[in-house]
Amino acid sequence: MKELSFELGVSETTIKKIENGDRNPSIELAGKIAVFFNTTVEELFPEFFEV
Repeated sequence: MKELSFELGVSETTIKKIENGDRNPSIELAGKIAVFFNTTVEELFPEFFEV
């Protein structure tokens, strides 16, 4: 988690809150997380694409 928070420029607390569903990432941060894990925003955060 330290590496992820360092690479994304956010706190470990922010990452934990996103993981626990207590906070939604911004679109920009969601994109950075997707790149870090070599996947898509839609795959990680499908709720962003629900109508």
